[in-house]
Amino acid sequence: MATRTGSKWCRYILVVWLLGSSTPLFAEDDCGLNLVSAQLDQDLFLEPFPGVNEDRDYTMGLFFRFASCRKNASWFSGHEVQHFLMNMLSIGDAQTQYQYSTAFESLTFTPDDLTATNPVFQDKPYSSVLQVTNSLVAYKNEARSATEVSLSLGFLGLPISEWTQTALHQIVRSTTGSEEPFDPKGWNNQISNGGEPTAKLGLTWFYRQDVRANWLDLVYSAGASVGYQTGAHAGVTARFGLLNKQKPVWQTGAVGGYLTRRDAGQEFYGIVSNHVSFVGYNALLQGQFKSNPHELSSSEIERFVLENTIGIGWQKERSDWLFSCTRRSSDFDLAERRAHFFCSVGFTRLL
Repeated sequence: MATRTGSKWCRYILVVWLLGSSTPLFAEDDCGLNLVSAQLDQDLFLEPFPGVNEDRDYTMGLFFRFASCRKNASWFSGHEVQHFLMNMLSIGDAQTQYQYSTAFESLTFTPDDLTATNPVFQDKPYSSVLQVTNSLVAYKNEARSATEVSLSLGFLGLPISEWTQTALHQIVRSTTGSEEPFDPKGWNNQISNGGEPTAKLGLTWFYRQDVRANWLDLVYSAGASVGYQTGAHAGVTARFGLLNKQKPVWQTGAVGGYLTRRDAGQEFYGIVSNHVSFVGYNALLQGQFKSNPHELSSSEIERFVLENTIGIGWQKERSDWLFSCTRRSSDFDLAERRAHFFCSVGFTRLL
């Protein structure tokens, strides 16, 4: 069995959330702005590149987010935990403004050999998480710096990813007439098969460097998380082209954000980002509380994971698009270790 030290945080986070008060600890900014966003991560976007497209590792992600400056516009109670943590860390005062969001997220991970019905012990296990993430961003100058606290509550090991992946593969085969991609046969071996509650609490800091060139934007980020994924991360994102540097600093690296009235302009830009993560514990590889047919020990996971992303973005008035592709280094240290590539398409609409 894998070491469960990191997984204890899942219990603590669940308890803290359940004890959270329904009364806000800070005054709300009733700005009345709302937006919706969606993002799809998929390695099938790389189908035209056979040497790069491999149906494995982080093979699919789906995200839907709803955001507002009004706390009571959230669909999910739980921002009290984020406010409580910010209060403990002395983040925020009477001049601080807040942005709230709720996201519904599904992430899917598989080994390389989808036809194997038994566990492939020299590869990573099947794993999936279905979760709701509530995020709170605190800022005074949204264009300069911000702090985000996010709380994710969900389940590992539900059959949703198997159903979705199988249906998608069948659609691709019927459309292309190809024998591939194969239907995945090993989902019964996934981490926490049948479902298991889980949680994660994250803290991220963003800072925009003052660059004189109007065509260049640099944003740094760093943070940490505890729960089913425990570790730390840091990175830098560069955008270049036709830019709006008043865009909120936390929205420069991905769609899904927090458009504001000042974003009613136009952008067209390239984006390059590099991030490094330190992995202390990962339930999607090591398992959580349940016994699993295949899970990795602490010595079989990579402690440092690198991500390199390039993309192109476009924003016009109330709509924002971003398409990007990412190379992620291996997160496990077994015979089948390898880097992985996937692409993402995201859209945000201010209502």
